[in-house]
Amino acid sequence: MTTIKQFSTRTVVCGAAAAALACAAGCVAADPVDGHEHELGGPEEEAIASAAEALVARELSVLVLGGDFPVTNAYRPAGGHAGIDFGGTGDGVTAVRSPVEGTVAAKTGECGKVAVFDGNHTIILAHMVELTGLVPGDRVEVGTYLGKASRTVGGGCTATGAHLHMEIRTGRNTYMAAPARDNRATTLDPLTYSYGPFAPVALLAPADGAEVPSAVTFRWEPRQGATAYRLQVSAVNGFDEESCLGGCAYEERTGGTSVTLSLTPGTTYFWRVRAGNAATAQGGRWSPVRSARVR
Repeated sequence: MTTIKQFSTRTVVCGAAAAALACAAGCVAADPVDGHEHELGGPEEEAIASAAEALVARELSVLVLGGDFPVTNAYRPAGGHAGIDFGGTGDGVTAVRSPVEGTVAAKTGECGKVAVFDGNHTIILAHMVELTGLVPGDRVEVGTYLGKASRTVGGGCTATGAHLHMEIRTGRNTYMAAPARDNRATTLDPLTYSYGPFAPVALLAPADGAEVPSAVTFRWEPRQGATAYRLQVSAVNGFDEESCLGGCAYEERTGGTSVTLSLTPGTTYFWRVRAGNAATAQGGRWSPVRSARVR
């Protein structure tokens, strides 16, 4: 069964296959008769697994391609297809961005491939034109431009339709040719891979140290691929990896890039934001902390 780690750490309890999308993050189900929790099985488990795959495919396509593109060719490691294909991308139009932080491991115009090593494994994106000017050894972040998805690319490689091929090879791998037909031991499923955290988002307003009215609007830049942001506001300038050490005056997830709060006059507040989604398997790194004093 496909599982997706949640942006937050709380357990999701769901009722039945009708709640498949809400429960896609590897949840347990509450028995509607006796109220006990149990792991799902049989047809209900298959329905939720399918919904989970659809969810992570959608989020992964947004992370890499900036839009909701369907998987048109699935991962079949025993059948010669070492990765997945996202179809309907347009021919040489749709920008492809790195889903991981790491270094460029290899690049070739033959079949339009760029490989990025994330410190554990190698992510290869293929069937691209207008490849990045980065060279092997250069650093990339989540969201770094790598090329544009296309149909006809260099090296005599012609795709059957405009799409992006994405595969993950175990370890550091600079071998850009197609892998062996049975590649179960050397590749990983892109739909179950943990892509690591987003880089910190850029904060927009209020400016650090600004004086603000009691109705304060906090704003930050969007991060491609993020489906949620977590804002923390505290009257104490102290944070650890997850929490406000002095207690949060406000802590919430939002799907947008701004939140307006009514705060106490005469108080200085400290705030930070991070981006996250299911495809990256965790929240991103926190932004730097800013302060604002309410007049």
